[in-house]
Amino acid sequence: MRYHIRGLRWVRNASPFIALVFGACLLYVFVQRGFWSIVGPIAGFTVGSLFMLIWAVIRPWFKNKNKQPIESAQLPVQVPVIVTCIYIVLMIWVFRFTLHQRPVAQYVFFGGFAGFIGYQIAGGASRSRVIPQILVLSFLTFWSVQFLFPAGMFAIDTYYGYIPQIEGILRIGYYDDTGAYMGHLIHTGLFARLTGFDPQTAYFVLATSLLTGTILVLSILDRALSALSREVALFAALIFSISSWTIGRGMHPNKLNYFYPLIVLFGITAIHLYKSGRIPKSMIRRWFIAGIAIIPAVVFGHRFSAGAALLLLFAIFGYAVIARRVFADEYDLVSRRLLGPFVAVYFLAVIGNPLHQGPLAGRLSSLITSIVIPSEQGGGSGGPGRFSELAIDVLIASTAAQTIVFALAVIGSIWMFQRRKWEYDLVLFWLVCLGALLAVALLRNSVDTAPQRFYGVLMLFGFNIAIAVAFDVARKRELQIFGDTSINWSRLIVTSLVVLLAVSSLASPIAERATSPVSDEIPDIRQFDTNSITEGDQWSEQYAVNESRIVAPTSDVPIDRISPARGVANRTGIGAETLVVYSEWSHRRGVGISGGLTIGGRTYVFVPSPERPSDNRVYQNGGTTAFYA
Repeated sequence: MRYHIRGLRWVRNASPFIALVFGACLLYVFVQRGFWSIVGPIAGFTVGSLFMLIWAVIRPWFKNKNKQPIESAQLPVQVPVIVTCIYIVLMIWVFRFTLHQRPVAQYVFFGGFAGFIGYQIAGGASRSRVIPQILVLSFLTFWSVQFLFPAGMFAIDTYYGYIPQIEGILRIGYYDDTGAYMGHLIHTGLFARLTGFDPQTAYFVLATSLLTGTILVLSILDRALSALSREVALFAALIFSISSWTIGRGMHPNKLNYFYPLIVLFGITAIHLYKSGRIPKSMIRRWFIAGIAIIPAVVFGHRFSAGAALLLLFAIFGYAVIARRVFADEYDLVSRRLLGPFVAVYFLAVIGNPLHQGPLAGRLSSLITSIVIPSEQGGGSGGPGRFSELAIDVLIASTAAQTIVFALAVIGSIWMFQRRKWEYDLVLFWLVCLGALLAVALLRNSVDTAPQRFYGVLMLFGFNIAIAVAFDVARKRELQIFGDTSINWSRLIVTSLVVLLAVSSLASPIAERATSPVSDEIPDIRQFDTNSITEGDQWSEQYAVNESRIVAPTSDVPIDRISPARGVANRTGIGAETLVVYSEWSHRRGVGISGGLTIGGRTYVFVPSPERPSDNRVYQNGGTTAFYA
């Protein structure tokens, strides 16, 4: 046996200890830098590593004596149908009486239904039973925020950028511009014309439906990665749907929702081409044609989604090269030659597009440069940012879901790494690549390397698989906590973890800041409208002359920052004839005072009304106030 193979196997066996040391060192670095907003997830990584180290020591005393296959324990088909119908009715009913504030009952319904689905998966339920339930769970959860904010909950660029462009497409009949987002605007315009929806509704429905549809693609991962069982694929789809990042994307419909399923399809296509020596040629042709067919949808749909898919393909191709040249003795499967041409075709399609050449090349070069030379662009370069200034209880509530995700992901990853299977190592290679970029983004440069984007892609393909593997291993253990009983404790533990992850994810401000339990403590951009805001804007457009607006998320009046999360309007430049229009949401959601792309780059502060008793108030509707200074 070659020495590097022996060394690798030693690393596999010692991986719990190595992960624990690495996690402890990383935790020390983040604490020393005052990066408290990330300490929770890193602590979760360390705890997961410690758990696996302890398990490696005590494992001989807990060997599974039952070597027989796990029996399927599917519920009668009527039970999931009835529970799903009850969930739909309860969700619609509870939101008939609530506006602008998430009802506590939603946490109960969401966590309970997610746990019910997890229990079925742990019991070996079929794909045809589980997938419809996950789809219902996801779509209603994503759309629930639209019930809370009938005027629309949105991403800022969607509301102020893309919807007006779609209105222009419907008005003139064609897209009169070229840009990074051309494809998905045309698709939405066609959808609006076919359905009769107005542009905003069409965008929200299509974006939410496509994000929900990603679950269908994730549910067939076991057909691409043969080491994954059906239960792992179903768990991966469920975990993706209940993660705080996915919920946040679903509750704020945006351009990225259109391309998540396509990115996963690219990955599945590449994996099939990688193992082309073991599958029929007819299947290889079908996947190759499917991969080629969806290239235009991504390349012309959204610039940086095309870049994300390219990054995934590069990672799979890089792993294939390493496995073929270095680990040929470790695996009985090495890369075939069809993967290279497919990656080359997609690379030429992306780089050959003149719309993407400059921006993507610039982003790629800055990404590479940032690994060596940190950015100097103000608060966006690596550092704690304003979130690390929040109270400890707010940080705990905000990052609890991410802490659980990192702990479970490292448990699953260590177990996968010790199995010596190419499917597991491929997923781990991708995790390590993006994890390294995530660390670089946080510690050195969060302007050119966007940490939240890396985290989002990891939840799409990576973390969810590792957690699913951990759940699958746990459900197969026979635990006898209170003697020999008929209770399957392993499945109950998995179900409890699913419920805990679902509830903490929904409560996290990463999912939805405006309705999170800690929303009033976190300054951030407003992503919804209310009747008072709309009426105030209409009054201002009709009557205001020579006005200065302090309406979240922007302000025409200079804002002086008096604390990490507080600011006051500077009235020195306001003349006697200037009408000041102030929205109460500037105090509840925050006003931006500096620009940037990522963590620490944008700064928002709570701004109270600058009105004084001596001012002349001319308008007030409960949400918007207008006065002369």
